[in-house]
Amino acid sequence: MKIKTFNFIIASIFLLVLATSFTSATLTLTNINVPVNSTHGSTISLQVNLTADDNYTSLSWTESNSAFDLSNLPTSIEENEVLALSLELNIPENEAPGVFSAILKVVNDSVESNDLTISTIILENKELSVTSATLSGDSTIITISNEGNVDLDNIILTSSTGNFEINFSENNFDLDKGTSNDVTVNLVSE
Repeated sequence: MKIKTFNFIIASIFLLVLATSFTSATLTLTNINVPVNSTHGSTISLQVNLTADDNYTSLSWTESNSAFDLSNLPTSIEENEVLALSLELNIPENEAPGVFSAILKVVNDSVESNDLTISTIILENKELSVTSATLSGDSTIITISNEGNVDLDNIILTSSTGNFEINFSENNFDLDKGTSNDVTVNLVSE
């Protein structure tokens, strides 16, 4: 019984050594240059490297968040080649402040690269815009839009003119990111 167990152990070790002696094919993506900070609604340029240990002729690319334009990426790579790739990462409009990540991956038949997570920090942006229609009589409608990437609370409208008095149909309101509010501005008769 001891000899059978010993032979089994020796055979198992031999198979383990034999199995690890075969190298598997690899495609490797590495992050070279990604801006640390960015803003919502922007496109940032970045660089990644793709290395291969064999010839691959039918590369296909996948990504998350629909953040990358994959149309110009290569479909083949030679053995031991290193490709420096320039990519553009599209940050969605009104994306909340904080870390924004997207995953990039390349596949050739049964060989997959590592998942390369590209991350950048979206900076906070508080931005209001005001547009108005043509004055009609003693009133006009203005549109207040939150063009930033954070919700804004307690927006108070005031008049800066001293020649006449105006009032607003709404004067203390909140605006979620990416939303607008129409406010009627009335000229107060004396």
